[in-house]
Amino acid sequence: MDQGKLDRIVQQRKFKRMESADRYAEQSRERLIRNMETKIRTTMIGSLSLMEEKFGFLWGRGKSRGQMTQQELDMEQLKDELRTEILNGGNNQLRAAVAELNQYDIKWNRYKFHSNLGNEEQK
Repeated sequence: MDQGKLDRIVQQRKFKRMESADRYAEQSRERLIRNMETKIRTTMIGSLSLMEEKFGFLWGRGKSRGQMTQQELDMEQLKDELRTEILNGGNNQLRAAVAELNQYDIKWNRYKFHSNLGNEEQK
């Protein structure tokens, strides 16, 4: 095998390793973004759900619209406006967080487990 052919093979392997590392970095970023989006959305929705559970009596939660008083209808409208504003603000922050994450090189270190079993000195 001549030196030129060997150099080409070495270069191809280096390129494949770099390509693989780039692909892994991109997959790591996508995984982090997906996990962060899920956590942020869960926080937003969970908080809204808790608010609705604790304060639902103010807007006649569980009643049909025909059974609700005017005050309950007004409170329901206010609750819906607040919910929309919270979700819009949270989604704006989520988009900003994703844009921020896209500016970083990210590499997932995966789950690691270290054990000393079998490595202990016997007494």
